[in-house]
Amino acid sequence: MLINGVETWLPKLTIKRAVVDFSSPNIAKEMHVGHLRSTIIGDTLAHMLEFSNVEVLWRNHVGDWGTQFGMLVEFLFEKFPNVEVVNDQAIRDLKAFYKASKQRFDSDPGFKERAQQVVVRLQEENPGGEEKYRKAWAQICEISRRGYQRVYQRLGIKIDEMVGHFV
Repeated sequence: MLINGVETWLPKLTIKRAVVDFSSPNIAKEMHVGHLRSTIIGDTLAHMLEFSNVEVLWRNHVGDWGTQFGMLVEFLFEKFPNVEVVNDQAIRDLKAFYKASKQRFDSDPGFKERAQQVVVRLQEENPGGEEKYRKAWAQICEISRRGYQRVYQRLGIKIDEMVGHFV
């Protein structure tokens, strides 16, 4: 390789394009070692494929869209009736916010029922669900996203986020 160059060693792959789906942290939770492991392995594979002249789509699917998200959105509406003012400062610690909403969900049957209805409203037939729930969902995603981006920047990770859609 040193004498003849890397091209003589480079594997000749038959694929022209590949999707590498990696990292995939859970919204409203901190990244944990499993996400970091997936992030590092996925980033390495994507770089290796690119090095082998494969067009790589770097993908990060963020998720946990079911009842958990209804719980978070309902808790958000309770804590901040005017969700337009919610930002990183309003929810200083998203992990603590998640834990508090989970505790409420587990201990209050009325809250649990309302949270389950939020999921239904997010998934209703009109595109994207009911607008106010969709906006609250987007705000929580954005706060989480900024936290993940700090980790990706620190690690030098290039990744394109793909968000699941309800419809």
